[in-house]
Amino acid sequence: MKKINAKKFFSSILRSAMLVFSIIFLTSFLSGENLLKIKAAFGYGGGHGGPSYSPIIQNTPMGLRVVDVSAINYPMTLAANQEGFYTREIKGDGRIDLFVSKKTVSQKVTFDVAKTGVNSFNVIANGNTGDVVLNNEIIISYYTALPANVSRLHVYHFNENTNNWEQVSKVNFNTDADRVTIYTTKIGRFAVSALDLNQVRVFKSDTFVKDNRGRIYRITSSGKHHIRTISEFKSYRVKKLIKVDELELEDYPNV
Repeated sequence: MKKINAKKFFSSILRSAMLVFSIIFLTSFLSGENLLKIKAAFGYGGGHGGPSYSPIIQNTPMGLRVVDVSAINYPMTLAANQEGFYTREIKGDGRIDLFVSKKTVSQKVTFDVAKTGVNSFNVIANGNTGDVVLNNEIIISYYTALPANVSRLHVYHFNENTNNWEQVSKVNFNTDADRVTIYTTKIGRFAVSALDLNQVRVFKSDTFVKDNRGRIYRITSSGKHHIRTISEFKSYRVKKLIKVDELELEDYPNV
């Protein structure tokens, strides 16, 4: 029986263990935000200089997969036969990812996302011809600080035709990842709120309100006026100040 060299044997085991550890570490590190930052730094996947139109591996809501177009902090343009993954980093409020599968659009469409307020944003889709219709669901991943209890939170979409907020039914809240995942065929304004936005209040003229950021407004027939000084607030001799969520004031123009 051949004698085993103990030193070489244990050295081989140590090398194997280090290799396994390295693979696990790299797999963990090269995912999520770290992968996005590395690709942006080297100009891959869009970065800040424009989208990538070469197939690239992305960590999408569907897992790691090769997408046709990838964009970071830059509008993403897709053709009908292309799959895309878009990321918009929101200063002071995490980020928003957008995954669009193949044949979701029937024309060339440019996607972008803009923040519109506290826990609200606008998914923009501009097509070459006419209105954009989504044939498949897009997946929106909104990363933001979530409370431990999300039972009262809902996601709403603003219907431009009826001027009403409508609750989105296909939603997942992940408190461990601070992520809200939305599955939808809609574009436009979305909001995450504990309020029932289906029942948003309509305020009478000359009503005074205070939003969740502490800003005070005077509601008039023309819109909302931001009261910025104590002296101005006192001049109105306000008898009642109504607490509101800023989402309730979105449709009142600033005057």
